[in-house]
Amino acid sequence: MPKSPERASDRPYHHGNVREAVVAAALEVLARQEPSAVSLRDLARTVGVRHSALYSHFRDRSELLAVIAGEGFSALLADLNASPPDRGDRIAELAAAYVRFARAKPAYYRAMFLPEVSRPENIKHTQDACERCLQTLIAALHPCSAASPKETHERAIAIWSTLHGLVLLGDNAGPLHQQIAPEDEVAIASRIVQVLARRAWPPS
Repeated sequence: MPKSPERASDRPYHHGNVREAVVAAALEVLARQEPSAVSLRDLARTVGVRHSALYSHFRDRSELLAVIAGEGFSALLADLNASPPDRGDRIAELAAAYVRFARAKPAYYRAMFLPEVSRPENIKHTQDACERCLQTLIAALHPCSAASPKETHERAIAIWSTLHGLVLLGDNAGPLHQQIAPEDEVAIASRIVQVLARRAWPPS
């Protein structure tokens, strides 16, 4: 009988890669359950080390989640940058890449926007990649209009906020899951950002 695929939790870990092993084990939990299910004690048991060993790598549970969130923002940035800048509407392409990322990597996405990730002691893990994601949106907006820097910044925040809301509403546990067909999400996201990028912006 063929051997079943080995799970990350079945493999022994060497002392040198405990940090990576804990992150991988936590992502497995986040892929199946809510972030509240992530427990350092359970993760230590999964990885096969003492609970106290984890504190050499993470101050506490919130820092572990912030590290995962930082990896998530870096992965999102890579996906946004991989979107061809010269094919069609750049801002629509970024919107499509955003939704595809959220659906392809839900474990990362669930960690990226947790309140504890933005605590002052944790923000260092996410701030740079998050800011670069925002700057990518801002750069894509420049060809759409001759808006002031302030207005362009506001439009970028409005676009990100709207995309985030669409992802949450259409999530498997979201209130509009039955109303938003998965195959329509990318098209909806692209249309939304095109409107937000070009419509008249009320003066502040």
